[in-house]
Amino acid sequence: MLCEVVYVDNKRIQRNLNGQDVFNAVKNAVMKYHGDYGIVIYVNPSTNIVLVRAKRGAHQMVQSAMFFINKIGTYDAFLRTLHIGGIYCYKYNIVMK
Repeated sequence: MLCEVVYVDNKRIQRNLNGQDVFNAVKNAVMKYHGDYGIVIYVNPSTNIVLVRAKRGAHQMVQSAMFFINKIGTYDAFLRTLHIGGIYCYKYNIVMK
């Protein structure tokens, strides 16, 4: 899932966006509402873009839990989903036939 960090005050100032803060916010939301799912997060602090990787099938749980995020680190912010994508493995499909 490709997401954007949107700050509630809507100001375009440079903030100290930390990947660990984003990871903790997403992980805590997922754990609170759905349990443990493996997630990996990449953060670009200059563009406020976040890439969240989850196992196939778990992406829906992660996306629904991200709805409840209202604070990232010390900032009032939420994640806006920009794109959801995945890779379908054709080798698996050929082997299974």
